[in-house]
Amino acid sequence: RMMAARCALLLLCCMVLLQVVGARYLLSCPEGWSYYKLNCFRYFPQRRTWEEAEEHCQNSYSGAHLAWVEEPKEAATLSQVIMYYQRTQPVWLGLECPQSTCFLLPPMGPLWAEGTWELLPPPC
Repeated sequence: RMMAARCALLLLCCMVLLQVVGARYLLSCPEGWSYYKLNCFRYFPQRRTWEEAEEHCQNSYSGAHLAWVEEPKEAATLSQVIMYYQRTQPVWLGLECPQSTCFLLPPMGPLWAEGTWELLPPPC
């Protein structure tokens, strides 16, 4: 099967860092976005390639990018956001495998990924 390498159909879940206002952080997100630890998340149900999803994220809100997970609590929060909207299909989040080479994005080191392969086998 051609998995994420070609079809890389991703849940489009954008994340945007809240902007600093003076010496304070904004305590809310734009309408339709969920809040967690100075980040806002938004789910979009359209299936897209990684590149299309990232472009859509960037166009949806200034400073937005595809979500990535750095800790278990953040994964649980993001999972709740996803489960609220997405109940019928498996979700692939944050992995890209161009030209048969796997790597996690963003390039900031290993990301928390417990249970990553529960719904879908690894693509590479």
